[in-house]
Amino acid sequence: MRARLRRLLPAAVLVGLLVGCTSDSDPLSTNGVPSDFVRSWPFYLRLEIRDSDGEPATRFDPGETVHYVFTVRNESSESQGVRLRTQQRTEYLALDEEGAITWRWSDGRLFGPTSFTWVFAPDEEAVFETTWDQLRADGTRAPAGDYRAAALVLQEKDSISANLVEIELRD
Repeated sequence: MRARLRRLLPAAVLVGLLVGCTSDSDPLSTNGVPSDFVRSWPFYLRLEIRDSDGEPATRFDPGETVHYVFTVRNESSESQGVRLRTQQRTEYLALDEEGAITWRWSDGRLFGPTSFTWVFAPDEEAVFETTWDQLRADGTRAPAGDYRAAALVLQEKDSISANLVEIELRD
């Protein structure tokens, strides 16, 4: 368990810097509870990784598309708002074994600078889907190896991450 935490620490610090979090608000934290989802505030957050057929997957052949499916649901009986610092609501990352960002969904995208409150009615759910083609920002293929996929809600002060999903890119 300690070795796993040591592996995640560089990723947490790097992503914290990326999204403007302090060390007290680790965006990749699951409070030490191994889980396939994270309950944070009154929200349920879950990241699933799927293959091109829409099936859950953790191993991908070279060039195979990695599908991210991120669910955010208000589990409370009251409307809840999430204050966002820009028009970008979510972020998706692929982190290598050292915790360095190999791919960031928002690279090259523009978002309005206006902050706003994203409101969820009771039991309302939003599902976001995106894909990673295993390419880095410079257009080169990410090397074979172990990666962690992450999805975040970009709150105004602290970003909150769903579970990390371990994936393998094969040779």
